[in-house]
Amino acid sequence: MSENFYGSTGPAYYVSRVINCDLLKPEVKTMRTGKYTIRSLTCKQCGVDMGWKYIHSDNFKEKYKEGNYVIELGFLEQAEG
Repeated sequence: MSENFYGSTGPAYYVSRVINCDLLKPEVKTMRTGKYTIRSLTCKQCGVDMGWKYIHSDNFKEKYKEGNYVIELGFLEQAEG
């Protein structure tokens, strides 16, 4: 787990696996570090947005992200509140 990642709401966790989450349809997004195909991630129990899974990166230097997840702390705080 890495805490050096940021999402749209601020700090985020970068993790290699998640549980109790659903993946939405793939979509292409342009982010700070490039263009990616991602799948948004929602909580299986409550449906709250949690973050995303990296499916594909066009940038060779960002390929290490493929198959991993970003969980946004701001989304977790919204789910708790």
